[in-house]
Amino acid sequence: MAHPKEVAGGHVGVELHHMRAYEKLAAIWDGYGVNVTKPEEIAPAIRQGYASGKPAILNVEVSKVHASPVTEAIGFEFSKMVQE
Repeated sequence: MAHPKEVAGGHVGVELHHMRAYEKLAAIWDGYGVNVTKPEEIAPAIRQGYASGKPAILNVEVSKVHASPVTEAIGFEFSKMVQE
């Protein structure tokens, strides 16, 4: 189940169940799906998805606290902005 989150009164996204196998949904459309767990795997996964010529889903594992290495480096925590 996805749960809408609000920041400053507006919806900014949803919280999906952490690290479900969303990449498996690609099989519905005979597509390409892959679970990516390391930053260095992202570019090769994009290239492979594009090269497949099929619909692609890249399920990229992210931190539940930091949206990206950049936000982690500057000390930004998304969870502190979200109103539960």
